[in-house]
Amino acid sequence: MEAATPRVASTGLIDTVLVLASNALSLWWVWRGEWTLSTLMVLFWAENLVVGLLYLARTLALPGPPVLHGMKFVMVPFFCLHYGLFLGLHALFVFGGVVPDGSAPTAAAGFWWALLAAAASSAWQAWQAHRAYVAPTYDAEIIAASHKDAKVARVLVTPLMRLTAEPYLRVAILHVVLVIGAIGSLALGSPWFMLLLLVALKTIYELAQARGWIGRGLRHLT
Repeated sequence: MEAATPRVASTGLIDTVLVLASNALSLWWVWRGEWTLSTLMVLFWAENLVVGLLYLARTLALPGPPVLHGMKFVMVPFFCLHYGLFLGLHALFVFGGVVPDGSAPTAAAGFWWALLAAAASSAWQAWQAHRAYVAPTYDAEIIAASHKDAKVARVLVTPLMRLTAEPYLRVAILHVVLVIGAIGSLALGSPWFMLLLLVALKTIYELAQARGWIGRGLRHLT
């Protein structure tokens, strides 16, 4: 039996440039006064929602043996509930106004274009990862002779569990920003600490994702 080894083609310089440019543009909009911290927070939250839906679609479409599809009846509802709870909790803080500047984040110049671009980029990466995925293969006779069904099931379902775990890295970023960023901004008396922390962590995450460094246990570069 062979473990699942999804393959994702390595990304090039273009992906890196796009990530750096998009985040630099966000800072530029903030510097010009077009965007506020609330705008960036709402944008990142909306991106998390889009990414969650994309990972849900990838999970549903993940190929494999019957035992893997059977596990989807457990993993998919759990992911929807658990990830959805995090989104809901973060929404209370983000839309409640972590920084009460009285702005309307979604009305900021370029907000919807930025969200559309982020959604398109995430969808493209998700599609490429799905196309490159190689479902696990195994010898049915060896499995039948081994009588280790539980172990076999764990190995075959591992890609499913790892896939549903990946988007929580974005959740962790928002956690850090809401807690550590808020403390730092209050201590300094300025929202810039929180804003720069969000942009820095967001940029690092997106670069790691574009380069294929995230989820290395589930896939490898070719």
